[in-house]
Amino acid sequence: MQDDKVPVWVMNVVPIEAPNTLQHVYDRGLIGIYHDWCQDAPTYPRTYDAVRMENFSSMKFVERCGLVSVVLEVDRILRPGGLFLFSDHASMYGALQPIMLALGFKANGVQNVSSAEHDQMLAVWQKKAV
Repeated sequence: MQDDKVPVWVMNVVPIEAPNTLQHVYDRGLIGIYHDWCQDAPTYPRTYDAVRMENFSSMKFVERCGLVSVVLEVDRILRPGGLFLFSDHASMYGALQPIMLALGFKANGVQNVSSAEHDQMLAVWQKKAV
């Protein structure tokens, strides 16, 4: 995915619990949707090369539909070899890690970026290539 000639499909998803920032996405010439992660994403399986989620634990969909359901939907829309980029509290990373490993994702990079104010983890998981 580092070759400039390889097209990368990325969908910017704004959760329904978050402020609607889609106009900023569109202003940059990108594509995006306003979506409830407790429902199936309106896309074909294995469509995207990357999914990025930030502040996952603050979203109400985690409580409403459960962490496993959301991660299964991420797995469904990612292509084999695709990346799941995650940024959240270390406790959420701890809850997410066994699910990702059970689905066959490999942790390509994990970094603790905690400060006095924030307990933050950055992680990049790669979906198993078929």
